[in-house]
Amino acid sequence: MERRTQRLVTSWLTTYRSDNTRDAYERDMVAFVRWCAETGRSPLQATSADLDAYRDFSLDAGASAATVTRRLSGLASFFRYATSVGALDGNPVDEVERPDADAAAPAALDDDELADLIEAADELGPKTAALVALLALEGMKLGEALAIDVPRVRVDGRSVAIEVRRRGARDEVDVSPRTAAAVVAYVAERRRGPLFLGDSPVVTKRARLSRFGADFLVKRAGASAGIDKPVSASVLRRSYIEAERRAGTPLAEIAQHVGHRDARDTARLLEVTE
Repeated sequence: MERRTQRLVTSWLTTYRSDNTRDAYERDMVAFVRWCAETGRSPLQATSADLDAYRDFSLDAGASAATVTRRLSGLASFFRYATSVGALDGNPVDEVERPDADAAAPAALDDDELADLIEAADELGPKTAALVALLALEGMKLGEALAIDVPRVRVDGRSVAIEVRRRGARDEVDVSPRTAAAVVAYVAERRRGPLFLGDSPVVTKRARLSRFGADFLVKRAGASAGIDKPVSASVLRRSYIEAERRAGTPLAEIAQHVGHRDARDTARLLEVTE
């Protein structure tokens, strides 16, 4: 945590007498700061749009509406404190809509829907096929997939291992044959640069595919497959976890593959959809 943010958080927490409240709010604040770092945001410069994105991310990751509401309440308290001591000009959480307590997490795809999605992605072209394979067949986060560079893709015969950056470290992920074939077909003869390239007509140098562009490709594949459920990167990640669990893969093995440090994080995602 950046020093200025750390000082503010420490001072804010001292305003609470209860140890349990301080501990809970500190955990929630650390989680928010980590999310900001992973998405290129600054906690003290967060806008209401940023907080909307964090709310949606938390819900997509499997947190209940009640949990997300509690997190937003804690953040609102922190920003209110930071405003009162002159560190900020206003509280961005004031304009953030709290989640509906009755809202359910987006449904994961079943095995047939995953098969239809992969087939539709193949028909839409090598970029969509490779992206959807990494999300739906390997359970990668969208940010992880988009951050991959071509030199991090290691091909050994028909096997492919991809070096993925997770929480400041690099994990090597051995991908399935179907994903390997899709990635190799998309990389073709390229030897450098981002794995996923954007298609902007105004950028002369081939830039990295944006999250917006990737989301468009994923949703187009879902529509092309005729899937009558929300299709997003987070839904595909959860779908992968559920599919592996149905296939009998040990929870610890699934957790390692998707980059969870604790298998309990993986288990919580399964509990949301059961």
